[in-house]
This record gives sequence, structure tokens and C-alpha cells, in this order.
Amino acid sequence: MKKVTTPKMPSMWAMMKRQRQDIRKDKQKRIFWASGFNMVVAGAIPALAVLLPMVIIDQLSSPNTNQLILYIVIFAGVSAILYIISAFLKAIVNGSALSVRMNRFIDFNRKFLALDYKYMEDNPFLDKMYASLRCLNNDNTGYEGIMHTMFSMLPLFFSAALYVALLGTYNAWVIIACFFGAGVSVVGNMMANRYQYKKKDELEHALRKTNYLNDVAFDFTYGKDIRMFNLNEKLRKDFRNSANSFFKIYGDIKAHAFGWAMLDILMLLIQDGLAYFLIISGYYKGEMSLGTMSAYIGAVIALTTSLKAISKYFADLHDYTRYMGDFYHFMDDQTLFSYQGKKTRLDGSFTVEFKDVSFKYPHSDVYALRHLNLRLEKGEKLALVGANGAGKTTLVKLLTGLFVPDEGQILLDGVDIKEFSQKELQAMFGVVFQDFTIYAASVLENVKGDDAQGKELAMQAIASVGLQKKVESLPHKEDTSLLKVIDEEGTLLSGGETQKLAIARALYKDSNMIILDEPTSALDALAEEAIYRDFDQLVKHKTAIYISHRLSSTKFCDHIALLTSNGLAEYGTHDELMAQKGLYYEMFVTQGKYYQEKESDHEER
Repeated sequence: MKKVTTPKMPSMWAMMKRQRQDIRKDKQKRIFWASGFNMVVAGAIPALAVLLPMVIIDQLSSPNTNQLILYIVIFAGVSAILYIISAFLKAIVNGSALSVRMNRFIDFNRKFLALDYKYMEDNPFLDKMYASLRCLNNDNTGYEGIMHTMFSMLPLFFSAALYVALLGTYNAWVIIACFFGAGVSVVGNMMANRYQYKKKDELEHALRKTNYLNDVAFDFTYGKDIRMFNLNEKLRKDFRNSANSFFKIYGDIKAHAFGWAMLDILMLLIQDGLAYFLIISGYYKGEMSLGTMSAYIGAVIALTTSLKAISKYFADLHDYTRYMGDFYHFMDDQTLFSYQGKKTRLDGSFTVEFKDVSFKYPHSDVYALRHLNLRLEKGEKLALVGANGAGKTTLVKLLTGLFVPDEGQILLDGVDIKEFSQKELQAMFGVVFQDFTIYAASVLENVKGDDAQGKELAMQAIASVGLQKKVESLPHKEDTSLLKVIDEEGTLLSGGETQKLAIARALYKDSNMIILDEPTSALDALAEEAIYRDFDQLVKHKTAIYISHRLSSTKFCDHIALLTSNGLAEYGTHDELMAQKGLYYEMFVTQGKYYQEKESDHEER
């Protein structure tokens, strides 16, 4: 697997340009005109508030109080109208920004569900992938935060321009002092954010571990083991250690930011002291009225506040676009897909051939399969047997495109599986893995998914695995919800019933080939025998692979392949392998003695 590296960070402006393209693609251009209009509307409100004290103070010396009241009413009325307009524009931007962010979630999930399965077992990649998702985590930071930040920052530019125009009529040094302090604030905020970004991978790893332990503690599927093996204290200890690790990293980030904040406060005191000195000196020199002095001081305070807010927003934009860069790097990375061929799925059953296939798992030096050569003819039923770790499930994952061989080829009717797209390749296989999953949905939805027209075929698959009577006994029959994660009245099936449902799902899928990886381990002997008896009918004469540790259950297959850590050790029919008196023979005889002894013990009781 290629090494996961940190991409070169694109510029803030490049990321914002990329986001504008997304906004246009999503047809949410109202964000642009609403933000532009709000720049003037919201920017004028604080400027009016700065001028109002000057008008009041100057009018206090006038005997005409009606004019003063008129000015106050006009100021209040205009401000109220501007506030209402700004609130309306903000509602427009909020709704559109959320829609754009949700569409990026959809894009991310679509890619995540399609990328090579090998990355699901690669922790360094997972840390970086979840870090790339951070920019979509909430509406105040990251991707959507940029749109809200721009909406809030643009009016500050307009207000600052008005303050600069007002102060410029008196003394340019006042303006220079304010901008110098704002420049220091920008640098401080950017350095603090840069340090936080530098620590993001450590922070993400600690957070992912903490969240996992938290999920385990609240997942009732772990409840039995936690109680039976007294794991509660260990779980609490691991959670505390993980949480402490997270808080240590987080505290380090905040401590670094604190130092820059102290410098920012110092510069604020210096710039305000200089500005106030110049303005008050001008008043005592008779260069301005008391009302004008109050307006200048108000403008200094407002300009300082605006510039500090702009510097903070600017640093936030810089920070948000860093994380957006991680997001777009993930979205643009096409090396995450190994199967990008153009060939469509084959028709009907097909032959399968492994030619000198070798494979080792990511970050491992040990081969799970080494120089494997194996051929299944069209319509053949093959049983894979062998000890744990011999590579049986690995072989299935390679065949179905979940993993990619390090060496050799896998051919379907002579076509290398790399010539298919992932979607077309995996459409050809119906698989029941050992660790299959049942979803918190209805029985019917667990079999047919979202296929609106597949009820009849789904019910046939349910009946074929012997679940029809069970389903008919449920409160809402096939529409009964399973699990209690979402529906508190959901039904919990037994292990054997759950396994049958998983087999029904594989049979329902319109696939060219059926693969059953330990599909009946939770079934009793009679239920297992019933499924085997009708196996040919169930798989509809398709090519099929069956993995089992119960060698007595493999006799119905056309051939048996015995895998060991050294590769394919034996291959042939049940009778041929028994006649060889090799490893398969020893395993079969040993298992037979075990079951005979077990049956004898049961009779004695």
C-alpha cells in the first residue's frame, strides 16, 4: 500500500475559489448576493451607532429638543430596518450554506463507501481520512464556517472603511496605530491556528480512540462480555487514559494560543493609548468639539474592535481552508480505487482462476496467500477448508475486489478482474461473510435493501432458507423491525435465524456467483442439513464457493481445496482426498471421532 503523506497545503484563496465552484454547482448562488447586500446593510449599523453620540452631545447645547428627538427616532428607525434586513439575509445564507455542506457530506460518503476495502484496516489512513472530514463536522467551523465567516466579516470591512474615513479627517496616525495592532493580532491568531493544525493528527487519533471506547460502553452487543468477564473497570481505565491523552494534546494547543493572546492584549493597550492621546490632545487644543471628540473616540473603539474581529476571522478562514485542503485532497485522490476498469459485469455463470496469486495485509511482512494457483469451472461448487489463518476468507476478499493481489492475476472467464469497475465486479458476487451484519431495519429491507419491486423474490429467498414460519410469527411479519437501536419494539433474532437471514440476502442478490463463508456455524444440524440438501437449487447452478470447518458438510461440493499457511496443500473430490490419506483425511477422521464421542456422551446422559 502506498504511504499516506500530508499533501502540500493549497492557498486560502484557492480553497475559497474551490468552494465558490461548489456553491455554483449546487445552484446556491444566493449566498453571494445575500452576503454582498448584507455587507452594506450590517456594516452601516455600527457606523450609525458611532455618529449618534456626537449628534446627541452637540444637540444638548441647542434649545430645540424636538430636533434631537427627531434625530434619535430616525437613527432608531433606520437601525431597526437594517437589523431586520440583515436577519433576513442571514437566514438565506444559513439555509443555503447548510445545503452546500450536506451535499459535500453526500460526496464524501459516496467516495468512502467505494474506496478500496484495504484502507478500512489501515489506521494511519483512517486518522487522516477522519481528519479530512473534520471540516464538515459542524456549521460554525470548517467548510460551512467559511461561508458564515465571510457573511460576518464583509460588513466589518464596510464599517472599518467608514471609521477610517471619519478618523482620516483628523489624524492619519490614529489610523496607523489601529492597523499596526490589528496586524500583530493577525499574526498571533495565524500562528496559534498553525500550531493547532500541526497537532491535528495526534488530536484526531486520540479522539477516535476515545470515541471508540465510548461507543463500546454504550453498545449493548458488548454488554454480555463486559459483564461476564468483568471488563467494566478495564473499559473505564482505558477510557480515562485515552481521554487524558486527548486533553493533554488539547491543553498544549490552548497553552500555545495563550502566549499569542497575551501579546495581542499588550499591543491593544499600546495602540489604544496612542490613539486616545492624540484625540484628547486635539480636543484640549480646540481642534474639535466635545461631540466630535466622542465620535472620534467611538470610531477608534469601533475600528479597533472591527480590525480585531477581522484579524480573528481572517485567521479562522486560514485555519478552515487548511482543513478544507485535507478534505479536497481526499476527494481528489483517485489512487484509493484499484478497480476502475470499463468492462461491465459478465452474463451468467463463469469460470474463476487464480494465477500465481500472492497477498499480504497492509503493514505486514507475512503473506496471507503465496503463489496460489486454483481454478473453478463454470457452475462448479468448491469447498474451501483449512485451519484458521490459512487464507480462506482472504481468498474471498481478493476474488470480490475487497483486496488487491500483490502478485499474480485473478481471472473471470479469462478476464482480469482489474478490467472491471468496483461496482460491476462486486455486482457479480453474493457473499455471506463470517462477520455479516444485520441492520436496524425491517426483515424485508434486510433482504432486498431499497429495491421497491423485490418483495416477491425476497420472500422466496426467506422461504428457501427456512425462515418463512418465523417471519410469519412476527408482529408485523416481514415488515417487523429488527434490533432495538432505532425501534425499541424491534425484534432480536437468534444467532441461527440471523445467519439464515444473511444467507437469504445473498441468495436474493442477482449475482453470478454465490460465496458462503461459514454460513451455518450458528445453525443446528437439522437446519444445516436442510440448507445443504437444497444447496444446488438455492444457488441456481451458479459457480459457488463454500467455506467451512465442518468437513462432513463439504461432501456435496464438486471439489475441495485444502489451504494451509504454505498455500494450496490438497485438491480433489471428497472421495479422492480421503483415498490419499493426507491432511484432509486426518482432519476428517479426527472431526468424525469428536462428533461420535459427543453423541456418545449425550446418549449416556
